[in-house]
Amino acid sequence: MLTFLSLMFGTLVSEDLACVTAGLLIQRGQIEASSAVVACTLGIFAGDVGLWAIGRAFGQTAPTWSWV
Repeated sequence: MLTFLSLMFGTLVSEDLACVTAGLLIQRGQIEASSAVVACTLGIFAGDVGLWAIGRAFGQTAPTWSWV
């Protein structure tokens, strides 16, 4: 379960690294392939939806903010 959650939340930091790590864990027999695919898919989906929601909420006002 910890491996599943680590992969899922790891995708929020780096999708590619989490997916490569999932492949290595599958190869070593530390996680089932189906669990790794689900963990990576859910993490990537959650991250993308989260970024979309932030853009949707602040998209119109963000260009008016000063950079400094």
